[in-house]
Amino acid sequence: MNKHYKILDKVLTEGHEQHNKKGDIRYLTNEVMRLEHDRRE
Repeated sequence: MNKHYKILDKVLTEGHEQHNKKGDIRYLTNEVMRLEHDRRE
């Protein structure tokens, strides 16, 4: 399982729910995400 699926799994299992007019979401609090850029030239 790659890192993106691990993060998604964590959101689905440990995330908090928020309900509003546009729909329902699930999110994590106090989670640091880092995006890596491939610097091939």
